[in-house]
Amino acid sequence: MTDFTFPTDPLKICPCLYNTETYFSRCVGFCDFHKVYLTAKQLKTKNCLGKQCNALIRQPGHPFWLERSLHKLDSKLKKEEIEAKINSVETKPVKISKSEEPPAKQKRYICLDLEMSELTSKERKNLKGLKGEVIQIGAVMLDENFNCISQFNTFVKPVYGSISEEITKITGITNDAVAHADTFSTAMYKLYSWAGKDDITTFCWSESDYKQLWDEIYIKARNHDEYRNFLKTFVDLQAGLSHILKTKKSLSLDAAMKLCHLKFKGQRHTAFADAFNTARILNKMQSGNLSIDELPKLSTYIETNIAKRFDASIPKDKDYTTSLASFISPEILQQLRYKESSTAKKAEVQPDSQNKIIRLLSKKVDFIKYSIKFPTWVTFSVKMLLVKDMVVEEAKIV
Repeated sequence: MTDFTFPTDPLKICPCLYNTETYFSRCVGFCDFHKVYLTAKQLKTKNCLGKQCNALIRQPGHPFWLERSLHKLDSKLKKEEIEAKINSVETKPVKISKSEEPPAKQKRYICLDLEMSELTSKERKNLKGLKGEVIQIGAVMLDENFNCISQFNTFVKPVYGSISEEITKITGITNDAVAHADTFSTAMYKLYSWAGKDDITTFCWSESDYKQLWDEIYIKARNHDEYRNFLKTFVDLQAGLSHILKTKKSLSLDAAMKLCHLKFKGQRHTAFADAFNTARILNKMQSGNLSIDELPKLSTYIETNIAKRFDASIPKDKDYTTSLASFISPEILQQLRYKESSTAKKAEVQPDSQNKIIRLLSKKVDFIKYSIKFPTWVTFSVKMLLVKDMVVEEAKIV
């Protein structure tokens, strides 16, 4: 191969080039591996331009090779010029315009209420302490000025128990109403998504709703840490109002509304109506410049026994969901339940020795019933009387 010289006489190579002089004029080299003279196009199709190929013998002085060399030199010069420009440019911090900045978190307040069904003694034993199941979740969202901006209301299907006649009489919720409702885990996901990721404080009336959600999350949606983080925003408005009025007794929602000069709106003992009226109390308290933001979160001083027990005994990767009970037939579930004896006599309420006049005043004047000092009650009552009720369109009240 070292003694090879590229032929210049077309007659000597025409047999290899299909006997055409035109083909020879386009020949740029000879491949010793393929034993054939090649055009520029054939060099590419036969991969004879590879860096590792040593079998190609170029035709000296052919314009193809001259153009190729000039192209490589031009590309190298352009690359060096670009690199020089890049190195000469000083790196400056990129400033994000205000329009590109992520929106700041808004302050939001949520008033939440639950309706629950009760479990029988046998069902409670099987579920290791759960006393009932959520059957309805209602909530109202307020903006930073405590104006109503959104609402949430959904039924929840109980799967370990059923709704008793007593609960139906109180709430109006029947087993048929929740037969095709969401399971607890799905309802919590919808509530969590509705609440959003703004700066949220969630108010509930008493700590019972907080405890119920905490325990039921541990049993039915154990691996959802985001739900437990949502519970860390909960504040007991009932305890907060009792603290403001300096009474150790817990005020009922109806009593709190009377003290705030409000009349109940909506259907009593339904989750959304209770949440909505709780929001009205919260709105009045805020308008009266009462220290709402200073109230402690429930998570700072409340931890349920069932949460402690599950933390200590159940692996972290185990998830309790409602799927099993959802697929169990009603007949099998019924075997886990039993009706309380109807012959059990209720304990007769013995009349106390309280003075009749005091009892009469307690029914008429709530500050006596809840042991609120008269000056405190007057100050609070006058302040609430001067504050207007929250304005909401009647069509939005369910």
